[in-house]
Amino acid sequence: MIYYANEQNREERLQWATEYQDWTVQDFKKVLFSDESLMCCEKQGIKWIRKIKSQPFTAQMINPIKKYKGGIQQMVWGLIEYQGGVSLEKITGTINSEKYVDILSGNLESIKKRNKLFQQDNARCHTSNISKQWMTSNKIRILEWPAASPDLSPIENVWGYLSLRLKIQLNSYCKI
Repeated sequence: MIYYANEQNREERLQWATEYQDWTVQDFKKVLFSDESLMCCEKQGIKWIRKIKSQPFTAQMINPIKKYKGGIQQMVWGLIEYQGGVSLEKITGTINSEKYVDILSGNLESIKKRNKLFQQDNARCHTSNISKQWMTSNKIRILEWPAASPDLSPIENVWGYLSLRLKIQLNSYCKI
């Protein structure tokens, strides 16, 4: 299945970029980045866009995201921060709001003691009433994030590294 960022997603990304354009490295050091990823034996890579600063972004610059099905795979949830702290949780099956809240609950002490903004994407399990109520009741401060924007989060680099390590470990099963 192939997904494209639609017009609304592109507008939200531009709005987000405009709002945070003056943030410094110091500001982003105060963010915990979280995400789920399906680790699998398939080469997926990051595509970078190079453009002149004055040149506007166009729909043709955005590459489709391919969703992987089949093969050797494992769903994980992770949390990273600038200082190098990492949490990684193995997820059995698919993730829903209840499972997401369970994962966060298991990491609550670690999240709260860091006293930072918490970044998550707009997956349904993150935006459900159950998850929002949990965040509010636990006083977790959220960094708003535009939908369909995995390339903005540094945790995507962790997923790329872990996928590569998985492919190396399982090289007898996978084509690298």
